[in-house]
Amino acid sequence: MKVILDTDIGNDIDDALALSYLLRQPECELIGIVTSCGCAQTHAKIASAVCCAAGRKDVRAGVSGGTAYLCKVRPGLCERPLPGGKNVLRKNR
Repeated sequence: MKVILDTDIGNDIDDALALSYLLRQPECELIGIVTSCGCAQTHAKIASAVCCAAGRKDVRAGVSGGTAYLCKVRPGLCERPLPGGKNVLRKNR
């Protein structure tokens, strides 16, 4: 099942747990994470860090209508703006 997660991750633990759960479900194809409220850019970076920690460097986390973040290859460096931020869920080619 394809899933796009809309989240305010970082305000409390519930969204981090939900994201962690989705990342480990084989039947879930998490194609992107969108944040749009509060400190949306910070929330996107947090979501990207959770994906990195789970070994899922393929999942983009982005601000609705803004910048997308994808893990760098090196651990611990999980925030890299990608070109074309308006289309944050387009997969790399």
